[in-house]
Amino acid sequence: MKYMGSKRRIWKHIAPIILNGRKENQYYVEPFCGGCNSIANVNGNRIASDINPYLMEMWMSLLDGKKYPETITRETYNEARKAYRAKDYTTLSVAELGWIGLMASYNGIFYHSYSGIG
Repeated sequence: MKYMGSKRRIWKHIAPIILNGRKENQYYVEPFCGGCNSIANVNGNRIASDINPYLMEMWMSLLDGKKYPETITRETYNEARKAYRAKDYTTLSVAELGWIGLMASYNGIFYHSYSGIG
């Protein structure tokens, strides 16, 4: 996953600082997991977290084996955007809205447009 807040590009510089003093079997807690690029480069016990419930539900569903479509149609995206804005989770779950919103939104803009509409 590529998004504006990724630590991927700077991880080699910040990892020694963040992991300094970490003991064997000590948990690494990532408070801003996003695309999970940082936590993927840490061995041992790890906990990922983020404030975005759509992101976290999506990751948890993937860990549980959920398979999502590789192609998201404009119609599906528009239906998901409508459900997201209405906070309607009857047809699509929070995890599904996360997948569609994060994978199909242009340039990391979650269910929004540059025009400022919607």
